[in-house]
Amino acid sequence: MNDLLHLLTEPLQEGLQTQILERFRALQLESEDPLDRLRDTLQDFPELEDYSKAWWLEPALCGWWLCLYVDWKASDEVQWQIQAIARTLALPGRYVWNSQGLALEQAQVPDALEHASHWLRWREHVLLLLETGGDECMALVIHHDRLERVRILLEQVGISSNLI
Repeated sequence: MNDLLHLLTEPLQEGLQTQILERFRALQLESEDPLDRLRDTLQDFPELEDYSKAWWLEPALCGWWLCLYVDWKASDEVQWQIQAIARTLALPGRYVWNSQGLALEQAQVPDALEHASHWLRWREHVLLLLETGGDECMALVIHHDRLERVRILLEQVGISSNLI
């Protein structure tokens, strides 16, 4: 899992990469499930009393967000998580759901993921869905040049993946 995290955090500034790797080491004692550790490592979820609008875009509140994780019916969470990942990876532009009059809350999660995946492909990234064994969706945003190496490392730790 260390090799996978190094590869996922390679595009980030060294200080941020170090913070994420330290978080992973701390979480190794808390959970044996590799997906839980991966999610908890790659999402810097702030502990706030009042979540301001767009807190995920504020580096002071959310240092990084590198993993999308939504319940199977929470399509409205896809947009903000893709925005947070794009901010962390310094991707150009801002992802906004726009699908011919259909509100994001009315969309199905697979449709929202496909829409986000299309936006990411224009930025040379792909959305890689991880098999969770449950009804939630967990995905990584990977630069297309790193995709095969990431998939090999995921397999080595027993995590199946599919492109969206």
